Amino acid sequence: MKLRDCKLKFVSLFFLVTLLLTAISSHAGISTEEKNNRVYSTGSVGNFVWFDRDRDGKQDVGEPGLRGIVVILNNNAGMPLQTTVTDSLGNYMFNDLDAGSTGRVYQVLFKLPVGFVFSPKTAPITPADVNSDADEQTGISAFFTIIPGQVNKDIDAGMISTFTGTLPLHTLDLTAVLKESKVNLKWVAENEMNTNKFVIQRSFDGANYTDIGTKAVAGQTNIPTAYEFDTDIQSVSMHSIIYYRIKAEDNIQRFAYSNVAAVRLGKISGIRVWPNPFFNDISISYNGISNGKADVNITDNTGRNVWKNVFNVSRGMNQLTITDAAHLQPGIYFISITDRNTNQSFVQKLSK
Repeated sequence: MKLRDCKLKFVSLFFLVTLLLTAISSHAGISTEEKNNRVYSTGSVGNFVWFDRDRDGKQDVGEPGLRGIVVILNNNAGMPLQTTVTDSLGNYMFNDLDAGSTGRVYQVLFKLPVGFVFSPKTAPITPADVNSDADEQTGISAFFTIIPGQVNKDIDAGMISTFTGTLPLHTLDLTAVLKESKVNLKWVAENEMNTNKFVIQRSFDGANYTDIGTKAVAGQTNIPTAYEFDTDIQSVSMHSIIYYRIKAEDNIQRFAYSNVAAVRLGKISGIRVWPNPFFNDISISYNGISNGKADVNITDNTGRNVWKNVFNVSRGMNQLTITDAAHLQPGIYFISITDRNTNQSFVQKLSK
């Protein structure tokens, strides 16, 4: 009897637990079968913003993508849901969009950068995925439906540049310093939103320049950004003066030049530094081209700056004196004089 009573109690308890779980599931409004069969579906939309060189509203071979373009995803009421920017190739994508069970309606808004207009929406273009979907006035696409599992890569925008000639950089300042057999180029650029790369150029007459290297931009930024490039001059050391400049280029064939910075090789009659070796005082005779300022720097053999100052110079011969070099340790040093008016740098090796 006791064993039979235990079995009855166990069956009753199991029945009560089953009823309780069923009640909880029923109260939630979702059955176990419904939970197992439910499918949560999403979709994606993108994908391209390009520079329409021939202004025909069609993506032609050789027309590049535009990076850094702001793209906004709107719902079916035209309200913004998400924002992104195009990558370095001009591509964008909105992923994991709620497509519901039968689809959801969206639209895309493209934001014009300064100096651009939208491509024309002319007669239907074949194939349809190479046309521009942005309205010429508003930049908004037509409404479209994303169904579960769909990846729509057909919402594109063409843009036409209204700029002519040069790339509008706010700042592009270049300095050049010679140290032994290398020239160190440094420049600061600002407003790089459309800049694609920097081309380093060299000249031996100040008029005809050739490309000697490139430097990629740090990113899409409107804050001053410093860059550096080293070039070996052993193969061109027969020239007395070497001129450098930086050419900033974007991906739609616009450009801007920096100032010209020059370095002189060998001894120059317009400058003399003594004594060599030195102990405390260092004297510099410098023949200035015009009134202005000159930066004087002393670096050690590792390139570390150990002394610097700015001198006022006048046109003609100037006598500059350094009176506080006694603290420098014995060794090899390089003293450089850079004229701010001409950006010419003169370097001499010293020892202590």
